[in-house]
Amino acid sequence: MRKVILVAILITLLSLALTQIRTLAATPTPNEVEAVARTLYCPLCVGQRLDSCEIPLCQDMKREIAQMLTEGRTPEEIRAYFVEQYGPVVLGEPPRKGINWLAWVIPIMVLVAAVGYAGLKVRQWSQERALTGESIYTTEQGDVEDEYMSQVDRELSQLE
Repeated sequence: MRKVILVAILITLLSLALTQIRTLAATPTPNEVEAVARTLYCPLCVGQRLDSCEIPLCQDMKREIAQMLTEGRTPEEIRAYFVEQYGPVVLGEPPRKGINWLAWVIPIMVLVAAVGYAGLKVRQWSQERALTGESIYTTEQGDVEDEYMSQVDRELSQLE
């Protein structure tokens, strides 16, 4: 009878120890919580990431993240949950669908247009200089040239 009680106590202690180890292994580290919090933004503060925001709502959200990680949810599932709760503002960027795609396309189009315009202006400027024969070595006054630069221009024109 003693052996049976001793074995039952040993099995109970062993199962409690394994449960405690499993609980400790499932508890997310602060780094894991912060990694998910870095990908989310505070729904109240404009442009403030969740990992650096100190308002009570953000602290609650971090606790929720820790709880969800303990339950075994993936970071993608956690982000989807917060988007469902607070809207796409928690992602910090507009979703790439519907009318919001313009927020992604227009800056690129403006950049391409600006580079194209600058290229045209540089080309026009260089063509005007070539047509007028204006030296690029003139001084700020425009009509007085350095003797050395005049000699360089003459020698370059003889080479052409």
